[in-house]
Amino acid sequence: MLKIMGILVVLIAVTCGYIFAGGSLLMLWQPAEFVIILGAALGAILLANDKEVLKDICVQCKRAFVKHDDRDLYQQFILLTMEVLENTKRQGLKYLDEHIENPQESPLFAKYPLILDELQLMTFLTDNLRLLSLGKIEGYELEAILDKEISAMSEKRLSASQAVGTSAEAMPGFGIMAAVLGIVITMGRIDAGIVVVGLHVAGALIGTFFGIFMCYGVLSPLSEAMKVTVERDITLLNACREVLINFAAGKTPLMSIDAGRRMIPEKYKPTFAEMETWIEEGKAR
Repeated sequence: MLKIMGILVVLIAVTCGYIFAGGSLLMLWQPAEFVIILGAALGAILLANDKEVLKDICVQCKRAFVKHDDRDLYQQFILLTMEVLENTKRQGLKYLDEHIENPQESPLFAKYPLILDELQLMTFLTDNLRLLSLGKIEGYELEAILDKEISAMSEKRLSASQAVGTSAEAMPGFGIMAAVLGIVITMGRIDAGIVVVGLHVAGALIGTFFGIFMCYGVLSPLSEAMKVTVERDITLLNACREVLINFAAGKTPLMSIDAGRRMIPEKYKPTFAEMETWIEEGKAR
């Protein structure tokens, strides 16, 4: 909702300022300019990116307009990882086998539906729990592996927002291109009279305006919003990374969970006492 309000505020502010200055709304309607600019931008995106990036652009654009309140998600993350680590410590690494092979049907994971919905987190968690179950691995070895994995995932996921950001930077150029073509058409009608020439020049300049508007009013903010959704997901992975590394290094389950807690964003981060309360309440269920 906030993102939609932002777009509306930009649109209304620009349009109202134009009208207050004596502008005509009819002059803003230049479909030929829009086709040139948007068509060129779309073609450039298709040319520069593969199918996977294009799919990520669509998915992340949708997610950018969804409000996330992740307090319950982080609570379930803490309770799940605590239960996994405690049971692993008591029953050994073989305990993990029945749950990580098919987590969607695991009674353990079924208790934490918000975690099941986070497919990237689930894949990261189960894959690395499987790695732990294969045998002894030192904390520093696991840290190196997870750092590389998260770095690769982050680079891949950020490529969508970078593609939109690159298109945003190109929009003023596409606007100028459309304006130049409009001026070329105008020069071909230079003998049509000053009023007609003036209207054609004004129409051509709308292309420049539209390119700048799309760059700074829509695509650049959208690119940043997409980046925020990726950073949210990476923060979850980093919290999981800390839990796994500390557990592999021989820390107790509670100390391992606390290491992950410290990676949670400030607005969702529970205090240590709150975390202990969550855990005790979870055990009592």
